[in-house]
Amino acid sequence: MKKITAIIPVYNAASYIERCIVSLQSQSYPDWEAIFVDDGSVDNSYDIICSYAKNDDRINVIRQMNAGAGLARNAGISKATGEYLVFIDSDDIIRPDYFQELINRNEDVVFIDIDRVNEDGKILKKEYMSRYKSLGKDDFIRYQMTGAIPWGGVRKAVKRNLIESNNIQFTSDIVGEEALYSFQLLLCAKTYGFIEKPVYHYIQREQSLSRTKLEDPYAMLAPSYEHIIDTQYITGGGFQHHKRRHAHSCGGVN
Repeated sequence: MKKITAIIPVYNAASYIERCIVSLQSQSYPDWEAIFVDDGSVDNSYDIICSYAKNDDRINVIRQMNAGAGLARNAGISKATGEYLVFIDSDDIIRPDYFQELINRNEDVVFIDIDRVNEDGKILKKEYMSRYKSLGKDDFIRYQMTGAIPWGGVRKAVKRNLIESNNIQFTSDIVGEEALYSFQLLLCAKTYGFIEKPVYHYIQREQSLSRTKLEDPYAMLAPSYEHIIDTQYITGGGFQHHKRRHAHSCGGVN
């Protein structure tokens, strides 16, 4: 059986972390582990998680000084043992069939459909990555680079081997730490696919960081994009040309 690792960064999530944990325990597929990374919470988030971990050995918790969600996810990756890695935000929940759907796949990256809901569970927006399944890899990368389609880490499950063999990590950026991670994943993935049903509830809270509107949200990411492109991309050759000339930069992709 394939094992799945769920990685959940936590910061002052005491008021909603239990529903996230319960959604994990409600999975119809049993072979999973959850790594909660308490990122310097000053409430009792850590104690709540530990209370569940005492009765469920699939639940693990790491405690660290506050470093941001990106570095918290990296800490979780370093402890993961599952074939697939799933990322969940501590204030969100997953549907009971998510992991069951995932173990039937074998792609390097598996995108999922998301329902954005309010705190009462009312659907506000359907954000279905499967709408873009007809795009070729080059276009998918370009669309994600420019924000034409979403790139959040919770929108995809990833083979752990893809991350480890290519040393892909989240950054410490407060906004957009998932964009560079997603860019590198797609650049190195040999295959990707879609779970064509909503298996994740992204709960829209009024004070969520994701609601923050920036005039130019990609400005702070531009230097990092430039570095990746300069070191892994042949100007004028396109991503397919990049794959032929620089297979070593992505774990031996042919």
